[in-house]
Amino acid sequence: KDERGQECVAKFPTPSEVLLPSLSGAEQLLEFDHVYGPNSTQESVFQETKPIIMSCVDGYNVCILAYGQTGSGK
Repeated sequence: KDERGQECVAKFPTPSEVLLPSLSGAEQLLEFDHVYGPNSTQESVFQETKPIIMSCVDGYNVCILAYGQTGSGK
């Protein structure tokens, strides 16, 4: 449960993995360079992604994927 007492369907077993339920009832593990859970602050996300953002400004190709419920503060 998050700080508001709401249960999240996604699980975050490690800082680079998301475990999601599938329609078949099994869970699917997805791996990324880094995963920010529901308790992450904007400050911590910005500090950790700042080098990637600066690479983009310097002209390099960068991909930041922000996925979540509408209104969740992505």
